[in-house]
Amino acid sequence: MAKKIIFIVEKKKKETLKSTTFFLRPNQNWHYRAGQYIILQVVINGKKYNRSYSLCSSPSLDEFPAITVKRVKDGMVSNYLNSYIDAGSKLEVWGAYGQFVLPESFLSPLIFIGGGSGLVPIHSLIKEALALSCRQPIFLLSSNRKERNILYKKEWEQIAKKSSNFSFMHTLTKPYQTWEGNKGRIDNSLLISQLEDKFDLQKLLFYICVPDGLSIMVRQWLLSKNVAPYRIIEESFSSTVSPKPHIDEEEKDFTLKLTRQKKTKLSFPINSKTTILQVLLDKDIDIPYSCMDGVCNSCKLFCSSGKTSMEEENGLSKEEKKQGYILSCIAFPKSDVSVELPDEDYTLE
Repeated sequence: MAKKIIFIVEKKKKETLKSTTFFLRPNQNWHYRAGQYIILQVVINGKKYNRSYSLCSSPSLDEFPAITVKRVKDGMVSNYLNSYIDAGSKLEVWGAYGQFVLPESFLSPLIFIGGGSGLVPIHSLIKEALALSCRQPIFLLSSNRKERNILYKKEWEQIAKKSSNFSFMHTLTKPYQTWEGNKGRIDNSLLISQLEDKFDLQKLLFYICVPDGLSIMVRQWLLSKNVAPYRIIEESFSSTVSPKPHIDEEEKDFTLKLTRQKKTKLSFPINSKTTILQVLLDKDIDIPYSCMDGVCNSCKLFCSSGKTSMEEENGLSKEEKKQGYILSCIAFPKSDVSVELPDEDYTLE
């Protein structure tokens, strides 16, 4: 469980009309892996907001870790960061988190399929792979609406000039007439022409970070071509899952205990239709969280006693489930529950 630390914004760089990269300096020793993400906590008009942002930088190559933030319509935090955060600003950060990372050794060609903001962690991974002297072919297939929306467009071109084993192709869904590249969405025919006709699919390692619907299509296509599931690594920025209690069950009252080193420090009432995270937030217990739907794993807690129910558990590994970890954002109590909070992460006083 990562501890919250302070990052100082060293500088910011405009990437596109709506996207800005922030270069960050941690106030203490801090490590991350390419492809991971951090959680920012910002206070806007007196209210705390947590948002996760993928790192776009290479830990082996870049002096400062960096994130790229795209303005989103009605996005409270993304618009706040783009408008008001400048060099010298301080940001509270949890992380780094995530398993969208490179293999320990480069035994297979690397294929990256990204779209929009999905290019952010892919940018980190490709830069890191090349910094680590990966000699395998590296290919990027990216999808965007217009040419002006392509993140790191000039940098992809520069990387390709410097690294003979890296190549890329952009396809645009709403191009201007002057666009001479590929037009249209990523579909079966494009996957065939860019991947199946050029590579031995069963020997590739795929990294996919695109909108959920497209991710499902690409994964199904790869599986239909007998690509082993372990060769398909996906990152999701959203989920269709929302935490909901069993509506047919009667609401029941329980007790939630917060422990340290197996000793109870605080206890709160909780009912069977309220998530554990919601109670902690209501009591101003400051813990890391982001997605609120059981995907990102950042709100993981150890449940030392009691029973909970979770509709979606993909954010936990099989080993974590066996050990008794829960995702507090989607965990509803089925009995009195005790959760263990690490000493270094939380203030319970």
